Amino acid sequence: MSENFDIKSTIFKLEKKILTSMATKSIITALSSETETKFLKSLYGLIKMDTSKKRAEKLIRNIIKISLKYTLIVRNGGSNVNKFNTQELENIEMLQDRFNRLILTLLTYSSIPYTYDERYLIKELKDTENVLLFIIERHVTKKTISRIQDTFNYFTSSQFFYKLYRTTDKEIQEDVKYQNYVNKLVDSMNHMMDS
Repeated sequence: MSENFDIKSTIFKLEKKILTSMATKSIITALSSETETKFLKSLYGLIKMDTSKKRAEKLIRNIIKISLKYTLIVRNGGSNVNKFNTQELENIEMLQDRFNRLILTLLTYSSIPYTYDERYLIKELKDTENVLLFIIERHVTKKTISRIQDTFNYFTSSQFFYKLYRTTDKEIQEDVKYQNYVNKLVDSMNHMMDS
């Protein structure tokens, strides 16, 4: 074996490649908790009803791949080439706080009528995207950055949250399947906050 062969770097590259290539429903179900699986299935169902099966699958795959890469990079202290700098390390905790605040905000919108504030939610989502990109942009490919931007763009520019929280469309309100997905999504977010 060559002296220049970096085992840790090789393991990191292989983990990243394997995890992102395995981002299928059955593998993710095996690797994630029941709550995370329930959350992703509910989110998939709602996105599918909002757009199409193909778009929903792509967005959920993006979320899974982004999560796996982020977790792997954080666990390893950065990529094999670039280790986290001080600012990136400080932003990791900030990102966790932002995600918790987003979940609490979404839960508030679900439980208290007429609290939905689209401008606030979009600002929070965009700020969260910026923090995430700041943390990992030196550690991932342009394709991953594109996935992040595409995913956040969907949630900030579509009518997804409006339909969840503000719609007066009786057809949506009376759609049992849609409401079932909403209830499961809210339930899984509550469990996430409890754990």
